[in-house]
Amino acid sequence: MKSTKLLFTFLVFCTLNFIALSQNCQIKKAPFFENFDKITFSSGTAQNGGSIDSCWQRSSANTYYWRVGPASSRTPNTGPQNDHTTGNGKYMFTEINGINYYPITTELKSPLIDLDTLNNPKLTFFTHLFGLSIASFKVHINNGSGWNLEYSITGPQQSSRADAWDKVTINLSSYLGDTIQVRFTGEKVPYAPGPWAETDMSIDDFRISNDTACETPQNLTISFETDVKAGIKWISGGANNWNVSYGPTGTSAQNGILINTATPHVILSGLTPSSSYDVYVRDSCAPGQVSSWFGPISFITDCSPVLAPFIENFDSANFSVYNSFPPCWKRKTTGGDFYFLARQGPTFHPSTGPSGDHTTGNGRYVFSVRSGGSGSPVYGAASFKTPLLDLSNLTKPSLSFWYHMYGADIDSMAVFVESKDVSKKVLSLIGQQQFSNTDAWKEMEIDLSGFKDDTIEVAFTSYKYALTGTKTNVAIDDIAIEEAPICPKPYVLHAEKITGTSVTLGWSAATPSSWQLKYRPTASSGAFTFISTANNPTTINGLSPRTEYEFYVRDSCIAPNTSQWVGPLVITTDCPLYNIPFYENFDSTAWVPGVSLSNIGNEISPCWNRPDSLAPHFGVMTGATTSTSTGPANGSGGTGKYIYTEASGTNYPTTGEITSPQIYINPLRVNPRLRFGYHMYGSDITSLEVEVGNENGFTNVHTFTGAQQTSSTAPWKYHLVSLAQFSGDTIQVKFKGNFSGFNGDVAIDDFLVTAKHCPLVSTSFTDSIHFLQANFVLDSTNSNDSLYWDFGDGTDTSIVNSSHVYDTAGTYTVKLLAYNNCGNVDSTIKTITVCDSLWADFNITQVGDTVIFTANPTPGQTIYYWDLGNGKDTVGSEIKYSYQNHDSVKVGLTVVNICGDSVSLFKVVRLCLPPEALWSYHIVSTTSSGMKVQFDGTNSKNAVIYHWSFGDGDTAIGAMPLHTYVTPGLHYKVILTVKNRCDQQNLKSGKLSEIGLPELKLESLLDLFPNPSNGKFTLTWTSNEVLIKSIQLIDISGNPLYRQEINKEQNGIINIDVSQIPKGNYVLKIQTLSGIVNKPVVISP
Repeated sequence: MKSTKLLFTFLVFCTLNFIALSQNCQIKKAPFFENFDKITFSSGTAQNGGSIDSCWQRSSANTYYWRVGPASSRTPNTGPQNDHTTGNGKYMFTEINGINYYPITTELKSPLIDLDTLNNPKLTFFTHLFGLSIASFKVHINNGSGWNLEYSITGPQQSSRADAWDKVTINLSSYLGDTIQVRFTGEKVPYAPGPWAETDMSIDDFRISNDTACETPQNLTISFETDVKAGIKWISGGANNWNVSYGPTGTSAQNGILINTATPHVILSGLTPSSSYDVYVRDSCAPGQVSSWFGPISFITDCSPVLAPFIENFDSANFSVYNSFPPCWKRKTTGGDFYFLARQGPTFHPSTGPSGDHTTGNGRYVFSVRSGGSGSPVYGAASFKTPLLDLSNLTKPSLSFWYHMYGADIDSMAVFVESKDVSKKVLSLIGQQQFSNTDAWKEMEIDLSGFKDDTIEVAFTSYKYALTGTKTNVAIDDIAIEEAPICPKPYVLHAEKITGTSVTLGWSAATPSSWQLKYRPTASSGAFTFISTANNPTTINGLSPRTEYEFYVRDSCIAPNTSQWVGPLVITTDCPLYNIPFYENFDSTAWVPGVSLSNIGNEISPCWNRPDSLAPHFGVMTGATTSTSTGPANGSGGTGKYIYTEASGTNYPTTGEITSPQIYINPLRVNPRLRFGYHMYGSDITSLEVEVGNENGFTNVHTFTGAQQTSSTAPWKYHLVSLAQFSGDTIQVKFKGNFSGFNGDVAIDDFLVTAKHCPLVSTSFTDSIHFLQANFVLDSTNSNDSLYWDFGDGTDTSIVNSSHVYDTAGTYTVKLLAYNNCGNVDSTIKTITVCDSLWADFNITQVGDTVIFTANPTPGQTIYYWDLGNGKDTVGSEIKYSYQNHDSVKVGLTVVNICGDSVSLFKVVRLCLPPEALWSYHIVSTTSSGMKVQFDGTNSKNAVIYHWSFGDGDTAIGAMPLHTYVTPGLHYKVILTVKNRCDQQNLKSGKLSEIGLPELKLESLLDLFPNPSNGKFTLTWTSNEVLIKSIQLIDISGNPLYRQEINKEQNGIINIDVSQIPKGNYVLKIQTLSGIVNKPVVISP
């Protein structure tokens, strides 16, 4: 019975012709899955509709139809951002081609699908309905008995491209055992003049399978692939365990290698390099309960790594012109019709790309190209990657390549190095780097030492920014990955500034270093000029204006190593900066008239500028212009050349322009002015505008309105324009001829910028100031006719050298002005300070051994300097000082004010330290003839005169008198009066019994022997009360002859050797802590 039903179904399909299948398209067995990613689904363009698998059917690909997405050009505000399966795959969507209101529906039909293998069939698919002109979306199913509506939804369901896809599930239990066909119908809103194209209804991941409690996983994607591994991941249908099946492309899920996993991702290993694989996944919800398989998705493993060094010049047959890259190279685009191709010779778009390859000039290179129609993304990107490269064989890996970037639509070019899932940008070049297709290729070297021992891919990415522009050719050639040179070359040699006499060059280098530059005119075959520099950029001066030079640079590194030369960089220096007077009558050979009605081929001097050489812009002519009823008959002098706007062969109204060279208006020139001749004959002349420009832009200085002559033979007229406002500026003059028709020729001749010479004035002066008087002396002056002094106190004079006395002290600003008769002026300004008169005086006070010097105040003083007369000096208003061993000194005081004025005063100061009388005595002997006493006044201080009164009526002079008392006794009162050098005196008196008792006791403790001796004595003592500090041998006049300091530990004995002293009577002065003991000694032979 079932077989009869199937036969009947087949008959109905064939008879009613519900679907037209190719002879090779057989009925599909469920489960069935289609994600539209196979190569049989191709997007094509909006004009040709692309192609779909032959087992699917769609409405005519004409005005409104189902098309494979994503499209190369995307309609704004409709459709999804990406497909549902992986985010990088394909899907089906409704496309509208042109502004068409009908038809309003379009259909897409699936293959015939046999459900006999399913016991609980269901249909699932995903939709994305974003677009204001979407009316409805419907799904019908036909099992041979007609189309049944199974699903319908109205209007857009998503509000942006980035919104998630919706899942739709249709139960097919009513079709159990049938063979069915599914039809998707999109309906757009008719008469939608605004968003008429916003109609994209999209479907993806069409699946017919058993409806089980175990849902099918989704979004199976490849996370990475290498030559032998691939990572896959998915979104679970709800289970926590999954089955993965994979194998070479064409392997079914049932026949693949099976992996069980508890994570929603897995790494497939042991793969074959450069091989294509299919992979599937399903949920494993419970033992015996699994979902339908999701998949397959396909991927290709990478090639095996190539061991560096690696070189590619794209000349092999693997890089076929207009064909795909070799399998181990990868290409990618985000711009739809923007990608890399191989090419030989010039590229096929004008004004972009090189004229040939770099290697030989006749080989191949790769370049980014935009092809197809308009509408690719504004900021599209195209890229290609090298094969995997193993750098382990290189000690210091380096990447080098040559590039050519000519094209106004080029945004930038970047180079990335990818390693271990990390991508690092190693270079970015902004904008075009060449400016014609014949410009030389440029080389780039990049240090890859940071990737040593890695396996890498190098990606080159070209970015464009024009929506429809085709000037996007970024070309690459001669890629090499090899050992870096000992001294790497600089790269990106470029000009940063160009003047008439100098060029500032810059470049990039691996490390800061020192460099060598060489250059010469390109027309020269002579020697180069060499420059060594540590500066980048570097300015080269002394060049000739309007001259073409070739420049090279190399890295010096560490001697003796140098890199290869990089270059040539060909640069033409600017025109010179002209000085006034500047004259141009357009008669030199640099000015060449053109031919024909539009003056084609005319040439102007290279230092004049115009937008281009074609009409309407100023060109060169001799004789009459080619148009009738307009223009002059000849140049201003009746012969010669002139410049004019050619009004023929252009659209009206329009403007012709020409701009002069740069001209410096020297401020030493008086009354600068512009003079020119003009001829404006023609009924269509609107105006002639004259503009003068400086660094702040152009300013209109005069406008002529309408025709100024009535015939071509009418005399030329001349106009004068003051340029005083531009004195000191560098200017250019621009002429703009405006006209509205054929009779609009505006002519210029005898261009002159001039001025009267006025010499520059310069002046300076010096000043000398003494208290309130200032003297001013003119140092120098140049080209002045008059002088003027302003003294800053309200007075002035015109005397050349002037002396001025100020009334009060203070600070004044003095100004000297120098003029000449043509208006130039110079000034010198100085600030001076004048002060009141000074005087110096001081008082002297002596307190003990200290002298006090006190300065008397004086107006305006700032500091007191003291000369103390002994080589010392100091500062201050009061000084205290103690002199040593000076009878008198000459002390000076100098007073200084803020003006630097000074006065001085010197005084002689007698220096006498106060005397102090001190004496002691020693009883030499007591006999019947009397008591002989030795007196000692040498311990007195600052004494020069000693006067003794012995208390018995006798006196004596001297430091150590020997006196005999007739009657022995200690009741005598002795007075010692001493005087210092200044005759100041001091006395000490006392009875012998008062003065001598301690000394007598101390003397009894000391024993000196032998005495007399030959000069060798021994001093002994036994008491601990004796502590000797020093011993001194003095003669009878008190003069010291020998002294010995006793610093060592004392043990009751001191040996004294004065045998070198002549024989005679002396006194041994013994200084102890308890006092002084004098012992007479005799030195005998």
